[in-house]
Amino acid sequence: MCLTAIAWAVVVIGCVTAITVCVQALRSPNRQPNTAKVCAAVISAAVAAIIVVTWVCSTIADAEKAEQYAKDYKEPTGKIVGEVKDEAFRAAAADYAFSSLTSEQHIAKAKADALASKWGSAHKHLDAVPDSHPQKKAALADLATREKKALAEDRKQAAEARRQYAKTLERILLDRGLDARVTTQGANAETLRLQYVLMSRALADQLNQELRLQISGLEFKKAIFTDGYNETWQWQRGGATGGV
Repeated sequence: MCLTAIAWAVVVIGCVTAITVCVQALRSPNRQPNTAKVCAAVISAAVAAIIVVTWVCSTIADAEKAEQYAKDYKEPTGKIVGEVKDEAFRAAAADYAFSSLTSEQHIAKAKADALASKWGSAHKHLDAVPDSHPQKKAALADLATREKKALAEDRKQAAEARRQYAKTLERILLDRGLDARVTTQGANAETLRLQYVLMSRALADQLNQELRLQISGLEFKKAIFTDGYNETWQWQRGGATGGV
């Protein structure tokens, strides 16, 4: 940083000196015919040099600041990680920190991300490991197994939440005076079936409007409203209620 500042100061002083000499030459009564052209060229070059050197120094300073932030980020030393508030610096620091990791560190971080269910980040770390690395194949297989198990567990929990919702909804409707039977269908409980002996098209539409946000949020694919005999209406995700 010190060398950058010194270099910038030297260039600026030199350019200012050159401009001063040119101005004095232009004011001299003994100036040569082409003095004006030479001075104009020198002044233009000096201004351009100052602009270029200023930009280079600024770029170097930004890089140094990002690099230092990245080091603090990887190995906190009591500083607040979010100290650098400029988004550009944080992005540059994150890229620097990521690219400076070894293959073994990428694999270790991929495992840690997998434990935290950060699948995108885990895949990103393993993508940064060369295919020739002896541990990559095993790491990918381990990640695939963990992701598959997590997905299965998520589906299981979602299905249980839908079954519990059906029981709760049945109690709510009973409290409203509707002796309805509410159940789920399918291995993953993705269909909600609401049976009420006095079900009509108007009531099916009313219930559909009241429950649509809830059944969509729980990722039901279909809701069936029926009187248990001849009349049935159904709602499908992305569709509408209709008689069957």
